[in-house]
Amino acid sequence: MIREFKKGGLDEPRDINSVIISGRVMYEPTPADYTVTEKNGARFNLKIRTDGVSKTPQVFRIVVWGKRATEYYPVCKKGDYILVQGSLRKNNWVDDKDIIHDEAEIDASKVSMLGV
Repeated sequence: MIREFKKGGLDEPRDINSVIISGRVMYEPTPADYTVTEKNGARFNLKIRTDGVSKTPQVFRIVVWGKRATEYYPVCKKGDYILVQGSLRKNNWVDDKDIIHDEAEIDASKVSMLGV
């Protein structure tokens, strides 16, 4: 049986924006820019080893906000192996030289230390 969805209806399918990723912290977290709501934040890059075919690791920018940032910021160190859960967010801006920037980052809802 084929189910039809009404556009804008309660039973319309929803998009999923969920990320789970693990890797090593590339540098000590730095304070993130404050937003309109002035939350505390921390920002760092996470290095991911790939399947071994490519020797170049992938790097993802991670941002942690609010209470999670204040708890995580003092204990996270360069080289720590962590697991990040969150959502993907894309930022666009124009700098003072009129250059358009387009950057994706992971907005972390949970960060877990994995040890190893």
